[in-house]
Amino acid sequence: MDIAERYVRLCLRIGRRVDGFVDAYVGPPEWEASIAAEEPADPARLREEAQALLGDLDGAGLEGDRRRWLDAQLGALECITARLCGEEMGWADEVERCLGVRPARTATGDFADVHRRLDAVLPGSGAVRDRYVAWDARNTLPPATLIPALERLKGVLAPRAHALAALPEDESVTYASSPTSRGSPTTGTRAAFTAAST
Repeated sequence: MDIAERYVRLCLRIGRRVDGFVDAYVGPPEWEASIAAEEPADPARLREEAQALLGDLDGAGLEGDRRRWLDAQLGALECITARLCGEEMGWADEVERCLGVRPARTATGDFADVHRRLDAVLPGSGAVRDRYVAWDARNTLPPATLIPALERLKGVLAPRAHALAALPEDESVTYASSPTSRGSPTTGTRAAFTAAST
């Protein structure tokens, strides 16, 4: 089993322990089915596998960019599995281990400066927040408009994608509206998509 498959299977196993961990899965269905048939793995075993994968990276023969990407992903998985094992860590340390950047406090004055700049460019009068919300709403497309446009764009982009990469002939993309963080159906600036080989 190559390192990429081991990585995917580790993610699926962590997903059995962390609800919603795998946002979308479009890999071989038999991998997902085999993990679903297992008992949820012990967190210590998951952490050991993350550490083993990190140790095997140098010998995996991956090109530079791919190796760096997988190294970052596995470092994040090692952190997540450490937390599952009960390891205590500070919030900033956890963010850095998972995302590769250390959070820093932003000075209040920086926000005030942004508010002044928004105030100068947003149309209308009244509170900056209300004017920003109104501006955002005016620049949002409803799903009934956006999804047909994306479907038309798909017809243009699909041949280009097939020319760039070896994709299955029956590969397809389906667009659908999805809930947003605002707690309402998507208003069009966001559309969830899934790619599937049928």
